[in-house]
Amino acid sequence: MLSSLRSRVLVLFTLAQVACGSTPSGSSESACEGVAEHMVQLAMQDNGTSTAPPEGIRQELAAQCKREAWSKQRRTCLVLATTQEDTLSCPLK
Repeated sequence: MLSSLRSRVLVLFTLAQVACGSTPSGSSESACEGVAEHMVQLAMQDNGTSTAPPEGIRQELAAQCKREAWSKQRRTCLVLATTQEDTLSCPLK
């Protein structure tokens, strides 16, 4: 229950950052961290597990977001996704 609440708060916090806190390059470090966390939570939800994947997966997702300067539109779409399948319709950049 606490994990679910924490995930929801993180999603809301990330949405606020994505909407207001991006840098001119199109990627905000903290927004990328939030997107990565949300994507990990989706994977756990869709796979029916409460066991978090290795930390390296979260770190690689955040690094990819930063390295590729994911757009605000992509980050917002990913954070609003409710399943992994939903993320497939998000813009690639």
